[in-house]
Amino acid sequence: MPYNPNANWSARTALAEQAPAYFVVLEGLPWRYSTHPVKNAVAEYRPFMKTPSGAAQEIFPLEGKSSIGTITFTLVDADGSVTDLVASSKAAPTLPTLINREVTLYGGYAELDEADYAPLFRGQLTDWRLERGGAAYTFRAADLKRATAENVMANATEAAPSILEGNPLDIWYALITGDFSNPQFSVM
Repeated sequence: MPYNPNANWSARTALAEQAPAYFVVLEGLPWRYSTHPVKNAVAEYRPFMKTPSGAAQEIFPLEGKSSIGTITFTLVDADGSVTDLVASSKAAPTLPTLINREVTLYGGYAELDEADYAPLFRGQLTDWRLERGGAAYTFRAADLKRATAENVMANATEAAPSILEGNPLDIWYALITGDFSNPQFSVM
Protein backbone atom coordinates (compact mmCIF):
# COMPACT_ATOMS: atom_id res chain seq x y z
CA MET A 1 0.00 0.00 0.00
CA PRO A 2 1.69 3.25 -1.10
CA TYR A 3 1.86 6.20 1.26
CA ASN A 4 -1.31 8.23 0.62
CA PRO A 5 -1.66 11.04 3.19
CA ASN A 6 -4.15 13.01 1.03
CA ALA A 7 -5.43 13.10 -2.54
CA ASN A 8 -3.69 16.36 -3.56
CA TRP A 9 -0.29 15.17 -2.30
CA SER A 10 -0.65 11.77 -3.97
CA ALA A 11 -1.77 13.28 -7.30
CA ARG A 12 1.16 15.72 -7.32
CA THR A 13 3.64 13.00 -6.34
CA ALA A 14 2.47 10.83 -9.26
CA LEU A 15 3.52 13.44 -11.84
CA ALA A 16 6.77 12.86 -13.74
CA GLU A 17 8.25 16.29 -12.95
CA GLN A 18 9.20 16.66 -9.30
CA ALA A 19 10.23 19.82 -7.44
CA PRO A 20 9.66 19.00 -3.76
CA ALA A 21 9.36 21.53 -0.97
CA TYR A 22 9.82 20.90 2.75
CA PHE A 23 9.20 22.51 6.10
CA VAL A 24 10.00 21.62 9.70
CA VAL A 25 7.89 22.15 12.79
CA LEU A 26 10.04 22.53 15.87
CA GLU A 27 8.27 22.00 19.20
CA GLY A 28 7.88 25.27 21.08
CA LEU A 29 8.41 27.65 18.16
CA PRO A 30 5.53 29.75 16.82
CA TRP A 31 7.16 29.89 13.36
CA ARG A 32 8.41 27.22 10.96
CA TYR A 33 11.38 26.95 8.63
CA SER A 34 10.83 25.95 4.99
CA THR A 35 12.66 25.47 1.71
CA HIS A 36 10.04 27.52 -0.19
CA PRO A 37 7.17 29.87 0.66
CA VAL A 38 4.15 27.82 1.80
CA LYS A 39 0.70 28.60 0.38
CA ASN A 40 -2.28 29.18 2.70
CA ALA A 41 -0.11 28.78 5.79
CA VAL A 42 -1.56 28.83 9.30
CA ALA A 43 1.79 29.86 10.83
CA GLU A 44 4.65 32.17 9.94
CA TYR A 45 7.22 30.58 7.62
CA ARG A 46 10.85 31.53 7.26
CA PRO A 47 12.16 30.11 3.95
CA PHE A 48 15.75 29.67 5.19
CA MET A 49 15.93 25.86 5.06
CA LYS A 50 18.07 23.92 2.61
CA THR A 51 16.80 20.59 1.24
CA PRO A 52 16.94 18.04 4.09
CA SER A 53 18.54 14.63 3.85
CA GLY A 54 17.93 11.43 5.75
CA ALA A 55 19.17 7.97 6.44
CA ALA A 56 17.02 4.99 5.58
CA GLN A 57 15.85 2.61 8.27
CA GLU A 58 16.12 -1.14 8.35
CA ILE A 59 14.15 -3.67 10.34
CA PHE A 60 15.56 -6.94 11.66
CA PRO A 61 12.50 -9.06 12.58
CA LEU A 62 14.46 -12.10 13.78
CA GLU A 63 16.44 -9.94 16.20
CA GLY A 64 13.47 -7.80 17.24
CA LYS A 65 15.35 -4.63 16.33
CA SER A 66 15.28 -1.83 13.81
CA SER A 67 17.81 0.82 12.91
CA ILE A 68 17.42 4.39 14.07
CA GLY A 69 16.39 6.73 11.26
CA THR A 70 17.87 10.21 11.16
CA ILE A 71 17.48 13.40 9.17
CA THR A 72 19.67 16.44 8.83
CA PHE A 73 18.54 19.88 7.78
CA THR A 74 20.43 23.14 7.42
CA LEU A 75 18.99 26.52 8.33
CA VAL A 76 20.59 29.63 6.85
CA ASP A 77 20.79 32.37 9.47
CA ALA A 78 19.39 35.07 7.18
CA ASP A 79 17.73 37.15 9.90
CA GLY A 80 19.64 36.08 13.01
CA SER A 81 16.73 33.96 14.26
CA VAL A 82 18.70 30.70 14.06
CA THR A 83 21.59 32.08 16.13
CA ASP A 84 18.99 33.39 18.57
CA LEU A 85 17.40 29.93 18.66
CA VAL A 86 20.62 28.08 19.54
CA ALA A 87 21.71 30.71 22.09
CA SER A 88 20.17 28.91 25.05
CA SER A 89 22.53 30.41 27.66
CA LYS A 90 21.38 34.02 27.20
CA ALA A 91 19.23 35.71 29.87
CA ALA A 92 15.88 35.00 28.15
CA PRO A 93 16.40 32.20 25.60
CA THR A 94 13.87 31.53 22.85
CA LEU A 95 13.91 27.87 23.93
CA PRO A 96 15.73 26.62 27.05
CA THR A 97 17.28 23.77 25.06
CA LEU A 98 17.10 22.24 21.62
CA ILE A 99 18.32 18.75 22.48
CA ASN A 100 15.45 16.20 22.58
CA ARG A 101 13.01 18.81 21.26
CA GLU A 102 10.46 17.21 18.92
CA VAL A 103 10.78 18.02 15.22
CA THR A 104 8.48 16.99 12.36
CA LEU A 105 9.52 17.19 8.72
CA TYR A 106 6.77 17.71 6.14
CA GLY A 107 7.13 17.31 2.39
CA GLY A 108 5.06 18.53 -0.51
CA TYR A 109 5.28 20.85 -3.50
CA ALA A 110 5.36 24.64 -3.79
CA GLU A 111 1.95 24.77 -5.50
CA LEU A 112 0.23 22.80 -2.70
CA ASP A 113 -1.46 24.36 0.32
CA GLU A 114 0.10 23.78 3.73
CA ALA A 115 -2.71 21.35 4.62
CA ASP A 116 -1.68 19.11 1.70
CA TYR A 117 1.92 18.60 2.82
CA ALA A 118 2.60 15.12 4.20
CA PRO A 119 4.48 14.29 7.40
CA LEU A 120 7.65 12.43 6.38
CA PHE A 121 9.59 12.18 9.63
CA ARG A 122 9.03 12.74 13.33
CA GLY A 123 11.85 12.65 15.81
CA GLN A 124 13.91 14.50 18.37
CA LEU A 125 16.84 16.84 17.83
CA THR A 126 20.05 15.15 18.88
CA ASP A 127 22.64 17.78 17.97
CA TRP A 128 23.44 20.84 15.90
CA ARG A 129 26.56 22.51 14.56
CA LEU A 130 27.56 25.85 13.12
CA GLU A 131 28.67 25.56 9.50
CA ARG A 132 31.87 27.11 8.14
CA GLY A 133 31.55 30.82 7.70
CA GLY A 134 28.95 31.07 10.48
CA ALA A 135 26.04 31.71 8.10
CA ALA A 136 24.14 28.46 8.66
CA TYR A 137 23.47 25.75 11.23
CA THR A 138 22.95 22.06 10.52
CA PHE A 139 20.61 20.10 12.80
CA ARG A 140 20.34 16.35 13.22
CA ALA A 141 17.23 14.53 14.45
CA ALA A 142 16.74 10.85 15.25
CA ASP A 143 13.43 9.04 15.27
CA LEU A 144 11.53 8.74 18.53
CA LYS A 145 12.39 5.12 19.12
CA ARG A 146 16.05 5.95 19.71
CA ALA A 147 15.16 6.14 23.39
CA THR A 148 14.61 2.39 23.32
CA ALA A 149 18.22 1.90 22.12
CA GLU A 150 16.90 -0.16 19.20
CA ASN A 151 15.24 -2.67 21.54
CA VAL A 152 11.77 -3.44 20.23
CA MET A 153 9.57 -5.13 22.85
CA ALA A 154 12.42 -5.09 25.37
CA ASN A 155 10.11 -5.94 28.29
CA ALA A 156 8.63 -9.06 26.70
CA THR A 157 9.23 -12.39 28.42
CA GLU A 158 7.99 -15.93 27.89
CA ALA A 159 5.54 -15.42 30.76
CA ALA A 160 4.38 -12.00 29.51
CA PRO A 161 4.93 -11.79 25.74
CA SER A 162 4.27 -8.67 23.70
CA ILE A 163 2.25 -9.38 20.59
CA LEU A 164 1.63 -7.08 17.64
CA GLU A 165 -1.30 -8.01 15.44
CA GLY A 166 -2.18 -6.57 12.08
CA ASN A 167 -1.14 -6.37 8.46
CA PRO A 168 2.65 -6.95 8.15
CA LEU A 169 3.09 -3.59 6.39
CA ASP A 170 1.19 -1.83 9.17
CA ILE A 171 3.40 -3.52 11.77
CA TRP A 172 6.51 -2.56 9.80
CA TYR A 173 5.32 1.07 9.63
CA ALA A 174 4.62 1.14 13.38
CA LEU A 175 8.05 -0.28 14.21
CA ILE A 176 9.91 2.04 11.85
CA THR A 177 8.11 5.23 12.91
CA GLY A 178 7.48 4.34 16.54
CA ASP A 179 3.85 5.38 15.95
CA PHE A 180 1.47 2.63 17.06
CA SER A 181 -1.65 4.83 17.07
CA ASN A 182 -1.85 5.91 13.40
CA PRO A 183 -5.37 4.93 12.19
CA GLN A 184 -4.09 4.56 8.60
CA PHE A 185 -1.70 1.80 9.82
CA SER A 186 -3.76 -0.10 12.36
CA VAL A 187 -1.79 -2.26 14.82
CA MET A 188 -3.12 -3.93 17.96
